[in-house]
Amino acid sequence: MNREVPSLKTIKQTLQKRAKEADKFLLLFSWEESGLHNQNELGLFAVGGYGRKQLHPHSDIDLLLLSEQKINPVLIPKVENFIQKLWDLDYQVGHSVRTLKEEENQIKKDAQAMTNILEVRNLNATNQLECQLSKLIHSKKIWPKDSFLLEKIEEQKDRHHRFDNTEYNLEPNLKHSPGGLRDIHTIDWIKLNYLRSNFDLSLRQELLSSEEIKELTKAKQWLWLLRYHLHLYAGKEEDRLLFNYQIPIGDSMFPNLSRENASTEKLMHRYFRSAQSVSEINLGFIENISSKLKKKKNSKRKKISDDFESIDNQIALKKGKSFKRNPSLMIKLFIEMSLNENINSIENRTLRKLKANRSLINYSFRRKRKNDDLFLELLSSNSSKMVDELKRMHTLGVLPRLIPEFGRVTAQMQYDLFHIYTVDIHTLKLLKNMNKLIHDKNDGMFELASDIAKQLPKVLNLYLAGFFHDIGKGRGGNHSSLGERIVKRFCKRNSFSEEDSDLIQWLVRNHLLMSKTSQKEDLSDLSVIKKFSREVGSMDRLNYLYCLTVSDISATNPNLWNSWNSSLLRELWLKARREIINEGHEEDKKELLIENFKKLDHKKIKLIWSNLYDSYFQALNISQIESQTRLLLNKEKGETIAKFIEDREEGLLNLLIYTSDRPNVFSSVVSVLDSENVNILDAKLFGTKRWFLHRKYNNS
Repeated sequence: MNREVPSLKTIKQTLQKRAKEADKFLLLFSWEESGLHNQNELGLFAVGGYGRKQLHPHSDIDLLLLSEQKINPVLIPKVENFIQKLWDLDYQVGHSVRTLKEEENQIKKDAQAMTNILEVRNLNATNQLECQLSKLIHSKKIWPKDSFLLEKIEEQKDRHHRFDNTEYNLEPNLKHSPGGLRDIHTIDWIKLNYLRSNFDLSLRQELLSSEEIKELTKAKQWLWLLRYHLHLYAGKEEDRLLFNYQIPIGDSMFPNLSRENASTEKLMHRYFRSAQSVSEINLGFIENISSKLKKKKNSKRKKISDDFESIDNQIALKKGKSFKRNPSLMIKLFIEMSLNENINSIENRTLRKLKANRSLINYSFRRKRKNDDLFLELLSSNSSKMVDELKRMHTLGVLPRLIPEFGRVTAQMQYDLFHIYTVDIHTLKLLKNMNKLIHDKNDGMFELASDIAKQLPKVLNLYLAGFFHDIGKGRGGNHSSLGERIVKRFCKRNSFSEEDSDLIQWLVRNHLLMSKTSQKEDLSDLSVIKKFSREVGSMDRLNYLYCLTVSDISATNPNLWNSWNSSLLRELWLKARREIINEGHEEDKKELLIENFKKLDHKKIKLIWSNLYDSYFQALNISQIESQTRLLLNKEKGETIAKFIEDREEGLLNLLIYTSDRPNVFSSVVSVLDSENVNILDAKLFGTKRWFLHRKYNNS
């Protein structure tokens, strides 16, 4: 088999050449040597990628062995010998042996089988058998256009969901990720099924524009070349472009780039641009063909605004309106979509007009204050669909043109152990998380953040901090400081109040402060809490920063946001809040507590407190100290206390143990709790001045 490394210009010919060489081995050697060449009963067909004459170095060879009637038993051992010879030649073979009737039954019930047969290629079969198979494929009774389309749309949705509905995973799957080869195949399959019984040339030309066909061809050739290199470097069939393959493939395809990671960045940047283009065309194609299959006489039109109307739940420009004459309508379109729950797509002619005129979103367009106002109006709408429409703006190339700084981080790689998305997609996911905090009913790890987010005075400030938080990446230097300067210019250009501008700038500059403090510092150290609280300075900033941090971490990597990170952030927020509102000082706490103990013996209370060190009062909040003091007041001399106390403020069940100190007492308690499957989130140990040990366990 030929091992030449092709170029972008020769990749198609190389794949076809490999398929042709495989044909030769199949027919001249395995098929003939197995004694199957002198019979007309059984036909041999190529299906799948091999049927398309696209054979990569380690791709499977998919075969269909077909007969009109039940296969003669004499041929069965020959078929087995044929398949074995292919395996011996190191081919990865997928095959099925069926009669025409069995094939008909299979494709009737299985859309995947129908898909495979659409690209069938005759390798060794009689004309009669080939004609019968062709007749079966073109039968109108099998998979009508609308049924096949719906099946493929659902199949694509499921596939996209498995890959997190984004083209921008840092380790993409070239075949199955959104914007990959399978999205191109889906277009081809739907088109083939749509046209198999309709040969109207004008219909063919309406499905995809000539420009879209050129874009798809370029993307297909690029993905073919990338996959070819991947197979060679992996030494096996591999579609995941893992980090350890990106570097050698980048160096091979883009040599002589001196800066570290430059070739890898160029490789991935080109891949992501290609994937975005494929996704954009795929989206438009499916919406276009879906609308063609609907009966026009049943179309439902409804006015949305002076500029837009709804046609079968698709947004469309009204007659007489033009993106060319009024480019601002390209932004208004997404605002209307965010505010209308029933509209989830753009009517095809409107979509093509938008794509044809989006170049008008240029420097002159951005200088007009009204267009910035439209962007802020979209964010301020705070609808549950707002971020979905931001993502659509991004996919269609509108958002990077409107905010060029965001365009610079589009497809920007992140080389660390945590991020699994490019900067732009991470940012959109962060905004989606913020939106969910505000609109969804959250519990568990998001409950506190959700409660806080719903009470924020200006949610627009939170969204803007999220949108700009990583916008300084990829420029060299401190991305937080660079982002602060970028958002400062944005706020000034849009006449934000000094208070709002300062808050947004502070959040962008300090967006890592809370995560770093919670994960790298000792939260039981009062000096850490005091330092953090001084840097934050106010409850407003603390609340905004907490919501930003929760949204940021959970958008970095689904596996990174867990109960441990959540509990650390929650603890830091609670302790900082107490410090900021002046609950954090021991003497202040004692004075407040004495007020709560009006009817109790103050001398006895002060005696109990005198036996406790300052660290006890620093570490616990007022309600915790109060409940524990009441227990100690009623304790008999020498008595051990073991009591569960519900802490509603922190949402935990606390176990208080007050006992005399002795060897291994801590490990004994932990062992008992573990044997009862109690999940211990935290433990605090406090010694008293008179040889008693005070222990507090936080249990979920």
